[in-house]
Amino acid sequence: MIIKTKSIRNSRLPWFAAGLLVCSLAANAQESTGNENEEKIQQPERMKVTGSRIKRQDTEGTAPITVIDREEIEKSGVTSVAELLRNTVSSPTGNFSGSGGYVRSGAATVDLLGIGSSRTLVLLDGKRLPVDVSLGAVNVDNIPIWMIERIELLTGGASAIYGADAVGGVVNIITKKDTRGTQVSVYTGIPENGGGEVKTIDVGNGVELSDNLRMITAAGYTTRKETLAKNRDYKKGTFPRDFTATLPPAGQYSYRVYDTTEGAFGPWQPSPDCPAGNQRATVPTQPDNVYCAGPRANTKSWIFPRATEWYVTNRMEWDITDQTRFSSLLLFNEKKSEQNMGNYLLVTQHPIKNLGVILSGEKFNEINENEQIVDPNNLVELYAESTDFENRWNVNTDRSYGGTIALESFLGDVDFTTTASYYVSTNRRDFLNVYNKERLINLLFETEDGGLRTDPDYIPIDPNRDRNLINTVHDDLVSKEKSSTFIVDAYASTELFELPGGPLSVAVGTSFQSEAYEQTPDLRDRQFYNGTEPLYTGTAGVAGDGAREVYSVFAEAVAPLGAGIEIDAAIRLDNYSDFGSTTNYSLGPKWKVTDFLALRGNAATSFKAPTLDLLHAEGGGGYVYIQDEDWCTREREERNNVCEPGGGHQIYADRPGNENLQEEVGQSYSIGFILEPFEGLDIVADYFGVVLRDRFGSDSAQDIADAYYEGQSFGDNKVLKDEDGIITSMAIPTQNLGRLEVYAAQTDLRYMHRFDNGLRLNYNNRYFRYFSYKVQDFRDSPLLQYRGYKGTPNWRMSHNLSLGLDMHNLSLNASTIAKQQEDPENIQEGYNYRQIDEFTQYDLAYSISTTTGLRVTVGVNNILDEIGGLDDSGSVIGAESTSSSLYSLQGRTFFTSISQRF
Repeated sequence: MIIKTKSIRNSRLPWFAAGLLVCSLAANAQESTGNENEEKIQQPERMKVTGSRIKRQDTEGTAPITVIDREEIEKSGVTSVAELLRNTVSSPTGNFSGSGGYVRSGAATVDLLGIGSSRTLVLLDGKRLPVDVSLGAVNVDNIPIWMIERIELLTGGASAIYGADAVGGVVNIITKKDTRGTQVSVYTGIPENGGGEVKTIDVGNGVELSDNLRMITAAGYTTRKETLAKNRDYKKGTFPRDFTATLPPAGQYSYRVYDTTEGAFGPWQPSPDCPAGNQRATVPTQPDNVYCAGPRANTKSWIFPRATEWYVTNRMEWDITDQTRFSSLLLFNEKKSEQNMGNYLLVTQHPIKNLGVILSGEKFNEINENEQIVDPNNLVELYAESTDFENRWNVNTDRSYGGTIALESFLGDVDFTTTASYYVSTNRRDFLNVYNKERLINLLFETEDGGLRTDPDYIPIDPNRDRNLINTVHDDLVSKEKSSTFIVDAYASTELFELPGGPLSVAVGTSFQSEAYEQTPDLRDRQFYNGTEPLYTGTAGVAGDGAREVYSVFAEAVAPLGAGIEIDAAIRLDNYSDFGSTTNYSLGPKWKVTDFLALRGNAATSFKAPTLDLLHAEGGGGYVYIQDEDWCTREREERNNVCEPGGGHQIYADRPGNENLQEEVGQSYSIGFILEPFEGLDIVADYFGVVLRDRFGSDSAQDIADAYYEGQSFGDNKVLKDEDGIITSMAIPTQNLGRLEVYAAQTDLRYMHRFDNGLRLNYNNRYFRYFSYKVQDFRDSPLLQYRGYKGTPNWRMSHNLSLGLDMHNLSLNASTIAKQQEDPENIQEGYNYRQIDEFTQYDLAYSISTTTGLRVTVGVNNILDEIGGLDDSGSVIGAESTSSSLYSLQGRTFFTSISQRF
């Protein structure tokens, strides 16, 4: 567990850092004194692996590690780190992908074990990358896949080695270090159904400037076209959810009559000229509401944005002496994503009250050529497509830059390593054609005194309407954010003395880390309507800035006790300037029972530090709907507005920072085996569990509202009300509320065989299964089981079969995601719920490599051209629930990759 050590909260630990730095510099000044040190620096069989600072020969440690090498990356045909890791079983719930509906379109995160991307630590060559504050995690789409040599995935808690956020695991992205000549690579990916085409060119040049100085420089450029929903078998639905009222035929609409005598609405009806085939009761539980609707398949929305990306990177290695090596890595990457959000006011509805444009019965009849369709004394609410509104665009420009320098020295039997890294992540969001809420409400819905506006100057179904009026409600806004991480660490490793099984290896060190962030919204995006609600909607009005310092000391040991038994142990103390100190440990045995069987286990603690924005944000949230009978009664009885009994309204829920927020506390363990029954066959299996306490969360707005009206306490939350005591907005900070328990198993089977005729066979099977996935959202709520529900499949499995002969290689991959069902908590009476069926995607790739340095790979992903994750149940989350985090939405895609080394 994490131990609070407030006594050292203000300590700065300079003595340890200074001592190691002095020793390291002293080692740099030493000349070569013999062959012993020279041989030590040239031992290729001893290497560092993710999860340890001690070099070792055996890459299979006490904690589960999965390696994705360069060959596997090339055969996959994917073009981003997020796509690659989404297909791994170590990400059982997939990874967030900023598809069309997200403000952060074009961004992506990684989520090991499915417990949240903010609980997966992402490293670049072993160094921590800055957290993108709007994502709460590292944006892995800032890391070009073309510069990657391999990716190592460590599953389970690793805070004893790396500090904060390594709760679900660690993703260590290792960059290319090959310095041989010049290589040019081009890639093209073409989906069969149109859209989403990707083109990439990548150039790398490695030179040996002298016998002891090597440098590699690489640059690349990528373009990706947008992907439209209508070009994918993704929005069809099944009857009665195959049509939607938001896509009526041109010039058509839906309406319902408000009886001013009865004070109630009648059912929804199609426009008088609506074709019979478009008159649909689209909601299964409301057969009396018939709309003028259009096919869902005709939606013009974008699934993925169009994007351009370029990067440049430089790596250098300098052997200063036989005992001293200097290395550096510099990186700059920029990605621009453009997302057409379509008509953001798909139908003309009040942005707060969910009410359409209101016409008098007389005006409605007049627009319909004076036909007496409704009683002139009643009112009519419209559900009409607002085609005159300009399409809204979100443009995200992400930049990532920085680098690492390292000095590695050998002094006697001691290795000294000193590193410094600095990385910056920036994001600029341009929001084009965003509507001003006050202007929109005054134009369409309310009078200046807040009363109901009937027969406004702009009526969306009036053929004689002034279309220029709608242009007065739009503005363009800009928001910016920046995150940075600076780390200096120094450590020493050595072999102390002999144990029965070999030498005791230890590493000790210290680290200083500085983090900072700043979010700067458009000043207009901080303005409010009626004093409580943001003037603009759906943008990024979050503001805030903050910084912290972290001082750490750590130690690690590998003890071979004999009889095939080895013990790994690590301990780390982190002192945070903003919330205190934590101590974490890991301890794991490994027992080589026979030449072909080894058993292993690991127990560790971990923690998730609150991100700086959760502590220091100055606000910024969004709209939530609450049922509010008090508000509804006032609207109906005092203001003569329309509101049905039991109704409610939207309120603004602010999300301010909480400086009292503490870290999440994790405990994890694993137990497994490594089996090699005969040469060429490896079977690795691990069972593990993760328990996370004090999980970040926030109370629901409805619970807060109910507590307020019932005169009960609503904790750290704040409720703003008007002169009548009606709720107008809330402040809902993040708190330590919940708990998470995950128990799962993962297996990895690898078989390799070379036949007498030279044919090479490789088979790999990876399998992940949840035994339990329980979540407690609030302090007093029960632990609920989510295993097998939508978004949390029971299991995932992948098969890869590869055949090679001379310069040829053929690879077939099959990835399967288990079926999922609706969470019973979401089921409503009258809906026909169906599960998401089991889904398998098949991929095929062929490559040829020649002696002239030419390598060509051609392939097809999703051979059967199927879209996974479809659910045509008509559930409360929509007619189709398609997860771009779990499934690819591109369909059958052909790709070609060509590289030439000179």
